[in-house]
Amino acid sequence: MITFLNCLSLTSAVHSIKNENSIQILSKYYYNTLEKSCLSSNISNATLFHSEWINISLLKIISKISDEYKQQFARKQWIDMLLSIISHSPTVSSTLATQVQTIQLIKLLVTPEMVDSSVVTSVVETLMEVIGSSVLQSNSKYDVIDGKPTVPLTASCSNTIAEECILLLRTLYNNKKCIQPKKTTDLPPYFDSLIVLNIISATDYLANPTLEKNVFKLQGLSYSAMASLMVIGGFDNRPRIGGNVLIKGETEATVMSIEKKGKLKVLVHNTGKTESFFINDIEHIPSCTISLDFISESILYTWITMFSAVITYQNFKTVTGRI
Repeated sequence: MITFLNCLSLTSAVHSIKNENSIQILSKYYYNTLEKSCLSSNISNATLFHSEWINISLLKIISKISDEYKQQFARKQWIDMLLSIISHSPTVSSTLATQVQTIQLIKLLVTPEMVDSSVVTSVVETLMEVIGSSVLQSNSKYDVIDGKPTVPLTASCSNTIAEECILLLRTLYNNKKCIQPKKTTDLPPYFDSLIVLNIISATDYLANPTLEKNVFKLQGLSYSAMASLMVIGGFDNRPRIGGNVLIKGETEATVMSIEKKGKLKVLVHNTGKTESFFINDIEHIPSCTISLDFISESILYTWITMFSAVITYQNFKTVTGRI
């Protein structure tokens, strides 16, 4: 039954040019079902059944097949719902894999041709908050085995989400047309200004950490400052679900799941097959880097002040671990 419904959905996408009414009806149905299955804590059996075939993977395929459906999915209502899936804690049907695929779907939908600057602004602000909260709330504890501290070899769930959001923001930034204001070409891009302002705020906070008394404002400042630094420098370069890796230094693949006994299940790109490899045979491929053309000479003083504040006011504690 699920295979049959998937075939109907894909057929509708292939012939979407001649079925505008069907596109609107099915898009609304997809939206309602996905919203209930991914964001609701009380899920009926009927919703669970439909969520088995109406999922992010199917929507990604439909978006690649049909520009008409892609236009529907790129509307603000859809983007806001997808952002909610990312920012909410996982539910029965909203797993880590679902959240990673949702970020990848947003990257597919948010293009200069599909959305306006207000949608991009919403995406950037939400992702910055997710990155900041994920990094600052990341569990840095380590396990002690036989009296010796050990560190994990793969990224945690929160680190995985943070890295995927960083990759999406870097992609948006590198695509200048997507974030350049449409009505004012003399102003600097929105993302440029946001990153620079957050870095300046982070510098002020590090230099004078006791000035801000409002707890909620301080938390928001910490999130935005940390997110800006992570977008520039990255966060976690370990293999993660949804990340690309090199197998034995030759073949590219995407990590699908983390198995027991030190193995990763991957999708090999050149064959399309799923295989399992020991983590020692796998090397993480770094995500795309961000263009640093917004780093002007005037902001170098800000960087120097930040580093000076970190060295002066912050106490770093290191823990020796073994891999």
